[in-house]
Amino acid sequence: MTRAFDQQAATQEQLTASFNALEQTSHGFFDTVDIDHYDAFPGQAGKFSFSLLMLNRNGTGIILTSLTSTQGSKVYVKRIETGKSDTALSREEQDLLSRHARA
Repeated sequence: MTRAFDQQAATQEQLTASFNALEQTSHGFFDTVDIDHYDAFPGQAGKFSFSLLMLNRNGTGIILTSLTSTQGSKVYVKRIETGKSDTALSREEQDLLSRHARA
């Protein structure tokens, strides 16, 4: 009986260690993904421009923006650290980030 209890305790310790390791790793996973389509250049290309937000639970991730006009597209990536960017955000990017602000 004691041996079975010892094995169960050892298994529980292994599961706890595995859970803690997964908990640490999961902070890097994107758990917030959102996209906003808009017309960056009114009257030219329509709503083909977009901003894609990808954040982990710490509010860290990226905003990928594609601005499309009749002349072509330009793509930008801006880093987000704990809900803030060290690079100026467009109104659309800021609105997208604000929708997912962590309290």
